[in-house]
Amino acid sequence: LQSVNPQQRFYDWEHSQLAAPERLREEHQTGYTVKTFDFYGADSSGEWLFNVELLSDPPSPDNLPLVFGCRIYENFGMASQTVSYQTVH
Repeated sequence: LQSVNPQQRFYDWEHSQLAAPERLREEHQTGYTVKTFDFYGADSSGEWLFNVELLSDPPSPDNLPLVFGCRIYENFGMASQTVSYQTVH
């Protein structure tokens, strides 16, 4: 997963057998993956881009679908806080 901030600086999170074998083992046992990222401060305001690359074979039709979900909080912790959820299959 690569995130690109509004200033066009990118940050990579590697999710592979080489980078995190224990995490992948746990995810295989539970059948799902959850990871939280917090974006805040002066650099967080504006449009973000997320690039996702699947390093393994795509799931077969009889398996659970591959879904990328993103929960977006705006004005977190304030009375005007809102939340939206985006999914990509």
